Amino acid sequence: MFFKSKKKIAEEITVGVLNQFKPAFLYSKYIEKDGFFIPPKGFWTDNYIIGFTHQLILLSLDYDFNGKAMSVQKRGDIILMALQLICEDDWPLAIHSANNNFPKAEHDQDKEFARGSNDAATMYGAAIGRLKPDDPDPILKQAYSLASSMGPSYTSLVGAILILTITKHIKESFIKDNEE
Repeated sequence: MFFKSKKKIAEEITVGVLNQFKPAFLYSKYIEKDGFFIPPKGFWTDNYIIGFTHQLILLSLDYDFNGKAMSVQKRGDIILMALQLICEDDWPLAIHSANNNFPKAEHDQDKEFARGSNDAATMYGAAIGRLKPDDPDPILKQAYSLASSMGPSYTSLVGAILILTITKHIKESFIKDNEE
């Protein structure tokens, strides 16, 4: 059996996480010609963004790379490497925010961190088919309605969740109307 290195796993998680942010930055000054984005000042210190990012790293690690079977040390190393790759120079601030909010109970977390974390879990749960149509999550209910206008595919539901969550937050918090 082939085992991926911690660095390779962190790199693959990084690509997946960063791809969730790109649609919000389309047609803004933050997208480069090669498709990468340079986030605006304060992006990686925003508690919603860090909650979303941290949760998505954890879910991807556990479900895409069998992270629950890894040692605590290996999991921690991969999470740290992924945050370093994703947040670049701001990674110490991201680690500080994540440590201040995780693994606290949701009612003890910063509200924006918890909202970002919940939104990432909803998006990921829909992407892997773990959420049922009768799930009480209000974002999921809105997303089904939006997705029906986008098309019947499963990808449309995930796209609708992203539009209602991370894309909405980024546009409201970081992209001014005249930049779009």
